[in-house]
Amino acid sequence: MPKGWSANAQIQPAREDEMFTKNLFRILFVFSIATILTGCGTAPATAEHIVITLTQQAIATATLVLPTPTPVITEIVATTAEQLAGSWKMSTLQGNTFYLLFKTDGRFEVTRADAPKNSKPEVGKFWFEGDIFYIDDACDVGQGKYEAPHIMQRDGQNYKITFKVIEDSCEDRVRDLQKGFIWRNPQP
Repeated sequence: MPKGWSANAQIQPAREDEMFTKNLFRILFVFSIATILTGCGTAPATAEHIVITLTQQAIATATLVLPTPTPVITEIVATTAEQLAGSWKMSTLQGNTFYLLFKTDGRFEVTRADAPKNSKPEVGKFWFEGDIFYIDDACDVGQGKYEAPHIMQRDGQNYKITFKVIEDSCEDRVRDLQKGFIWRNPQP
């Protein structure tokens, strides 16, 4: 037995005002817990089914905004016919559109977009000597000499081709090739 306690000690009943205070705190505690739980409760379950129509689905998906991926731009220097092969397009300030079709065998064709279907394209030939590009066509002054053409690609697909003249007496050819051509989609 702890020091200072007597074995004859009698337990005294709690006073009435202490009992009232204890009971009051118990009631307030239970009431507070009940209030908190009521506020955290969920709505009662109902037997109603929610029906979403196709129109509502379309409206919901129409608001979805996805980030647009940034295209990967690369530039290659073409030194083979295979790298140039395909159809390229150029438009003039006057509104004319021309197509330049490079073939893997070193030939090319130039056609106007508005040309009659049975018209023959202008034809010519091209070749590479190292990183020098040569072109010979209907221009009466002979062949042109250019740096190897630069092809800009978007996500690995041809996009634009440009030529830089080294020597060419054909002014029209120089003007057209230095403007550059855009890759034609879809390819014919």
